[in-house]
Amino acid sequence: LEFRRVLFRSVPAAASGEALLRLVTDANNWLSIGKSGSNLLMRSRAGGVNSDTTLAYDAINHLWVRIRESVTGTVVWETSPEGSTWTVRRTVSSGLPPYTSVNVVLIAGHTNGADPDQISEFDDVTLI
Repeated sequence: LEFRRVLFRSVPAAASGEALLRLVTDANNWLSIGKSGSNLLMRSRAGGVNSDTTLAYDAINHLWVRIRESVTGTVVWETSPEGSTWTVRRTVSSGLPPYTSVNVVLIAGHTNGADPDQISEFDDVTLI
C-alpha cells in the first residue's frame, strides 16, 4: 500500500453526516479516514476490533485525506488543505495485517433519518 488519497469536494454538513475513504481487505480488516459527524475519524479495524483516533473536523485543513503505508510497514493517516503539503494525523506501526491487496470504498450519507439529505462529492481519487 503506497498511496491512496481523495479530495472531499463537499461533505454532508448534517450532524450525523459521513464521507469516508475506506481501504478494505475483508470484513474484519480495513482502514478508513474522513468526516464522521463533527469529527475527522481515522479508524483501523484489525481482526474485527476497531481502533479510532478522532479530531474536530476542519473543512479547510481536512479537504484532502490519504492513507499510506511506509516501507517499514507503518500505516499513516494524513490530511492536506491543497493536496501537496501533508500533515500526519495518526500512525500505527504494528498490529495490523499486511495491506497488499485492497478494495477501495467511498462512503457518503448520514445515520439520522431526521437529518436532511445532502450531497457528497469525491474528486481526484488517486490509487497507487
